[in-house]
Amino acid sequence: MAYYKISHVDGRIRNPEQRIASDLPRFCSELSELVQDDLTAVTDGLLYTWRLCSYASPKYILWILAYVLGAGAAIRNFSPAFGKLMSKEQQLEGEYRQLHSRLRTHAESIAFYGGESREESHIQQKFKTLVKHLRVVLHDHWWFGMIQDFLLKYLGATVAVVLIIEPFFAGHLRPDASTLGRAEMLSNLRYHTSVVISLFQALGTLSISSRRLNRLSGYADRIHELMLISRELSADDKKSSLQRPGSRNYLTEANYVEFSGVKVVTPTGNVLVKDLSLRVESGSNLLITGAFSLEKKLIYICPFNMSYVAIFSCFKHSSIF
Repeated sequence: MAYYKISHVDGRIRNPEQRIASDLPRFCSELSELVQDDLTAVTDGLLYTWRLCSYASPKYILWILAYVLGAGAAIRNFSPAFGKLMSKEQQLEGEYRQLHSRLRTHAESIAFYGGESREESHIQQKFKTLVKHLRVVLHDHWWFGMIQDFLLKYLGATVAVVLIIEPFFAGHLRPDASTLGRAEMLSNLRYHTSVVISLFQALGTLSISSRRLNRLSGYADRIHELMLISRELSADDKKSSLQRPGSRNYLTEANYVEFSGVKVVTPTGNVLVKDLSLRVESGSNLLITGAFSLEKKLIYICPFNMSYVAIFSCFKHSSIF
């Protein structure tokens, strides 16, 4: 019932099926990947930090942390609002999907009234808007990726080279002049290089997690809004199911259907008709006009295809949902 209200009555969310069928699976998938990568990076960072401190000076850890934190701060300053871009992208995709769904639902009416050209123009316009936004997103990812690669890969590789060779020239890993000492230096250099590079990669993975978190925030905002509205409408259902104080509703059986002095409101409280009175006799002719829809079919089926006809005599100060 809450989904029906969100789709057809509430109006605050125009495309709830997009958030349920697309946003929620993507959010869960990217969140699981982010948690897995970050846990692996934290484990590698702790392991290689312990190994580096076991045979070299802790100052190399401080140098690596200082560079990674500085590069991460610079990247955050250049980073676009990926969360808002992702949220808008999903919104435009949902609106584009909604147009196709509406076309399938009302295809008979559109063909009858000759609205093919107008519907095509709406779909083409929405598609162009979506493509334009995707170009903006791809452009932002392109130039931001260049800045990120420069700071974390190329400039980071230069810093890593300094950290790799420094202990062998000025630190306690400096070899002696013997042949055995030089052989040990090559072995230690290879091991030290792998430790420093692995530590850089682990800390770099953690530093760029903010970009992925921004993407997740776009999905999270849309899902959070959907959950809030769904809970609000579900709470309204529970309240409306209770008998209102002062209302008088009667159920009797007769050969006609009658509404007397009814105020018709939507589940969100919007008044559609202030005072509705209707009486349909059994066997009388009823003309229902308008486009083909489920509501007209239900109006036709309920009074005439049931074994008996019930009268709902709802007096004033009552409501029909």
